[in-house]
Amino acid sequence: MLGQWLDWTLDGERPSPRIGRFPSGTYHLHGPGVLELTPNILRPEARACVFSAAIHGNETAPVELLGDWLSALAACRTFRCTVRY
Repeated sequence: MLGQWLDWTLDGERPSPRIGRFPSGTYHLHGPGVLELTPNILRPEARACVFSAAIHGNETAPVELLGDWLSALAACRTFRCTVRY
């Protein structure tokens, strides 16, 4: 489901079911473009995160990165990115 979420969002589709499981947690599709992920195990060092991406003109890289991250999460693969402040 997570691997297709981005395509469904861009196509304006609302998949069913809107609540389900993936290997390391659960998902809840609240509405178009709004997806909540909750881990099975919440560690003390865990932090809440909000990811937001949009398409501006022909620039799709942020949305594609988010889609790749969701696909990796669903497949239990590590997806690393470096955050620079």
